[in-house]
Amino acid sequence: AETGGFARRARLSARETIRARDEMTTSRSLQTLLVVCLVQWSQPFMRSVASEVSGDPRRRLSHDRPLSPFFSQAAGSWETAAPCDRLEMHLWDELRGPKCVLVLAKRDPSLLPEVEEIVTYLQDTFDMTVVVERMVMEALLKSPRIRSMVGPEKLRPLLVTDDPTADESKLVVIDGLEDSELQEIVEEEQEDIDAVVTLGGDGLVMHASTLFGSGKPVPPLLCFNMGSMGFLTPFEFHEYRTILDAAFRSPGVPITPRTRLDCSIMRKGGVIEHRHVLNEVVVDRGASPHLSQLECYVDGAHLTTVQADGLIISTPTGSTAYSMSAGGSMVHPSVPAILLTPICPHSLSFRPLMLPATSEVRCEVPEDNRSSAWVSFDGKSRKAMQRGDALVVSTSSVILPTVSRSSTTVDWFSSLQRSFSFNSRVRQKPFFNGGDPGTGEREAMAPEEPGKSLEAAEPMEPVEAMDAQMKTNSEV
Repeated sequence: AETGGFARRARLSARETIRARDEMTTSRSLQTLLVVCLVQWSQPFMRSVASEVSGDPRRRLSHDRPLSPFFSQAAGSWETAAPCDRLEMHLWDELRGPKCVLVLAKRDPSLLPEVEEIVTYLQDTFDMTVVVERMVMEALLKSPRIRSMVGPEKLRPLLVTDDPTADESKLVVIDGLEDSELQEIVEEEQEDIDAVVTLGGDGLVMHASTLFGSGKPVPPLLCFNMGSMGFLTPFEFHEYRTILDAAFRSPGVPITPRTRLDCSIMRKGGVIEHRHVLNEVVVDRGASPHLSQLECYVDGAHLTTVQADGLIISTPTGSTAYSMSAGGSMVHPSVPAILLTPICPHSLSFRPLMLPATSEVRCEVPEDNRSSAWVSFDGKSRKAMQRGDALVVSTSSVILPTVSRSSTTVDWFSSLQRSFSFNSRVRQKPFFNGGDPGTGEREAMAPEEPGKSLEAAEPMEPVEAMDAQMKTNSEV
C-alpha cells in the first residue's frame, strides 16, 4: 500500500512537473512576443527620447511610461496593468534654467499691447533674452516703454534660413508667415531657444512646428489662446503671470508629446521636397475635374488604389482637423498612429484606417493618371506632383512638445468640449415619478387627485402647453 501510494504521488509529481514546464514554456513565449510588440510600439518614442538626450544636454525629457502599458505579470499570470497617472515632464537645465524664449504672435496689430506686456514681464521678472519676428520687433521698438526698459542684447530678431544646409551668407530675418513657409530656424538659433510662447491660435502652433523642421529637439511650446478655435492652446492670456511663474520657476513643465510626420516628395529617385507636418499632409486633385488616382503602399505592400478627391494622412493631433471633417476618427494624441482618411472616395468600402506609427506610407501618381496631383502640408503651402512622383510619409523622430494645463487626457477632453461641444444634447427626461409607462405602473406610481383623472384632464392651449414644456425642461 505504501509503495502504491508513493507511486501514485510520484506520478502526480511528474504530471505537475510536466504541467509546470509547459506553463513556463508558454509564459516565456508570451514574454518574448510581448517584448517584440513593445519594441515595435515604442520605436518612434525611443527615437524621440534619444534625439532629446543626445541633441542637447540642457533639454531632458522624462518619459514615465511603465515598461508594459497594457499588461503586467504577477504570480505567473498576466493581468491588466493599472494606468500610469504620472505626467511626462520637460526638465530645464539644473544650473542655468530657461534663459532664452521665442515669442510668436499672430499677425494682428491689435495684439501688439499683449506682446509688449509679455516681453517686458519676461525680462523684468526672469531676466530672459526674448527673440521675436522682425515685423514684431520693429513694432515693439516704436514703444517708448520697450526702448527705455529693454536692452538691445535682450531683444533680438529671429534668424532663419531658406535651406537648413545653407551657409551664413544666406541667413535672413524672418518676415511674416507667408514668406516663412519654406524657412527654418538656423541650428545655432534653435540650440539657444529654451522655450516658445505663442500668442494666437492653432495656426500659429503649426507655424512654430514649421520653423523647427530640422533634426534638433524642439523646445516646449507654451500656447495662449488668442485665436479662433484654440484646440491646441489651453491657456488664457489673462492668467499669463501665474502660468509663466509656474512654468519657469519649476524644475520642469508637464508636456504633451505630439508626433509629427516626415514627408518627402520623390521624383526619379531624388527628393524634391521635404517637410515636417504637425496635423496632416493631403494629396488631392487640385483644380482638375477628374478623380485622383493614387497607388497607396504601406511598408512596401500594396494597400489599395485610391480613386477619390484625395487622401489625408494625419497624425493623432491632426485627427480633429481635416481628417475629422472627412469622416475620420478622433484619436488621443498619445496614441502612436498614422491615420489614412479618404476624401469623397468613389467606393462604398473605402473607410478610414489607423496604422501603427512605425509604418511608412507611400502614395504614387501612376503614369496613366488623367491629371497630376497636388500636395498640401498642414493646409499651407502646396506642391504639384507629376505623373510618376511619389509621396513618402513616416513618423518623424522629433516630437513637438506642448505644455499641458493639467494632463494630456484632461486637456484633450476639455478641448473637445470647448471647441466642438462634443456630444452635447438635451438630457433625456426621467420617467414620471420613477414609473415606467410601458410596464403598466403609471397609475400605481402616480396616484390621481380625487375627482380628477389623467384622461379627463382639460386640454391645454398650444401656447400654454409650450410654456409648460419649457418650464419642465428648465427644471430637469
